[in-house]
Amino acid sequence: MPTKLGQHFLIDESIADRIIKYADPKGKLVLEIGSGKGILTKKLINLAKKLYVIEIDKRFCDLAKKIGAEVIHGDAVKVEFPHVDMVISNLPYQISSPITEKILRKNLPAILMYQKEFAMRITADPGDPEYSSISFLVRYLSKPEILETVPRNAFKPMPKVDAAIVKLSPKNIKPDEYLLKFARMMFQHRKNVVGKAIISSSHLSRVDKKTLRDLVRKRLKSKKRVYELDINPMKEIAYKFRDVFDNKA
Repeated sequence: MPTKLGQHFLIDESIADRIIKYADPKGKLVLEIGSGKGILTKKLINLAKKLYVIEIDKRFCDLAKKIGAEVIHGDAVKVEFPHVDMVISNLPYQISSPITEKILRKNLPAILMYQKEFAMRITADPGDPEYSSISFLVRYLSKPEILETVPRNAFKPMPKVDAAIVKLSPKNIKPDEYLLKFARMMFQHRKNVVGKAIISSSHLSRVDKKTLRDLVRKRLKSKKRVYELDINPMKEIAYKFRDVFDNKA
């Protein structure tokens, strides 16, 4: 995959070996997203029960086929995932967020390589400066864990930043779409106190700003800022205002 698509190829065999060890793919149906030059593919093919590869670059599709993988040529954000037990990938930065959400919505365990900054964001705790909408989503649907930091010289071409290997363990829950919609709305105003964030979102509500301000005064006691809210406090607030923000209520 060309670097213009955000891909930097892993060249350190010892790190590739550790990714395989973390993943423990033996006997499993495995999906690799973005096989690139095949450093992980060559190791996975000998361990997985079956290896699927989604690759957007035709050149690397041909390489993955030669290695023995079943290849799906296309954009991993858009194509349907095959039925698998787990996902492994050195993710291009540009698709990190949508692919992470797609994986989690399918309740798939994953070992993923991210830019370190993004890894810090998706594993951030409430109250951390990095805690954001994607942090909330990942925290809600999985248990994320940074396994190790990977130096930038493990890649070619060498990126400007380090990377990190992250393990995502799904919670196997059906997403509450209203809660996720409400959280995304709130994180548009992540540094605001909760009441102000709700009032600032009046254009998305069923009522005018004055009415919403009155409802906030009557229903809300929290003085926390949006980025301080964990899942349960966010859910409690969301459902206090479901009649205002949920079009399906």
